[in-house]
Amino acid sequence: MKRICSYFILLIALFVLAPGKVAAQMIAIRTDMLKDVLMTPSLGVDFVVGEKHTIGAEVAFNNQPWNMDMKLVSVTPEFRYWFNGRPFTRQYVGVVGNLSVYDMTFDHVYNGDALGLGLSFGHVWTLTKRLNIDLSAGIGVLGYRQKYYYKNDHPADYGERVNSKGHMLMPIKLGVSLVYVLR
Repeated sequence: MKRICSYFILLIALFVLAPGKVAAQMIAIRTDMLKDVLMTPSLGVDFVVGEKHTIGAEVAFNNQPWNMDMKLVSVTPEFRYWFNGRPFTRQYVGVVGNLSVYDMTFDHVYNGDALGLGLSFGHVWTLTKRLNIDLSAGIGVLGYRQKYYYKNDHPADYGERVNSKGHMLMPIKLGVSLVYVLR
């Protein structure tokens, strides 16, 4: 978790210290309402880095939502190309990453981390001068390594078999975000 927070702070520091002018109208903050409804609060920030390009990151976390034995911390950086020629309006495509650390217990225990990279796409609707709705999705390859065993078993009983790792093609982003453009 500390590692994920460190990456996010480093990303923000790179934007703040980056050469060139960063004006207030070139920044937007967002929260993914879909994650918020699922009791996984999220907060993101996007910066305009060119006439048709933005770069940003979102952090999401949960700790025992609905009294379930579940913890998750996730950082999702993204680079977007806007077809409209003006960032934060209409359609875009992008490259999205995901770094997650999780510890979940259902019938099985899943404890591990995941790293993914893929393509994203979306559409932004302007509600007011500063408020937008962003509908987004992304698919990519997700690599994971985790401890996986039955809930009432002891991992030591499995030896090395408790550890699993692999990769799969899957959705790595899905969201309905409320975006506030700073001016």
